[in-house]
Amino acid sequence: MRVDEERVKVGYSVDPSRRLKESDCSALIYASEWLSDATTVERAACWILKNDGIRFVKRETFECSSDVAVSAIKAASTMIERGEMPMAFSGKPSKPIKFEVDKGLEDDLDAWIMSQTVPPSRSKVVEIALSEFLANTTN
Repeated sequence: MRVDEERVKVGYSVDPSRRLKESDCSALIYASEWLSDATTVERAACWILKNDGIRFVKRETFECSSDVAVSAIKAASTMIERGEMPMAFSGKPSKPIKFEVDKGLEDDLDAWIMSQTVPPSRSKVVEIALSEFLANTTN
């Protein structure tokens, strides 16, 4: 939805016209067909916009053109359909733990994360690595 000349709000709704009336937005600029996992598409589109350097304003609002926002939504939907985003957007309830790692390892981890099409969180990478390590160790 268009907020003003410089800002776009990326979101999902079962009734976009009603949501537009209830929001501070001025126009509905794109409505996709029904998405079975709209929340994941929304999160992925926001992730794509943030990682493309688009300025995040608040909640789902970004400073970008309508074309850029629609492109991010379509890219997110395509990635999800292809199953290309399991690390970044899958998850179960978690418990925070704190630990320290060597600075070189942290730099390598961050470089790998940023090289991904849709970068996962550090937490998700460490969680999967620990799970695989523990699954492959023998008692």
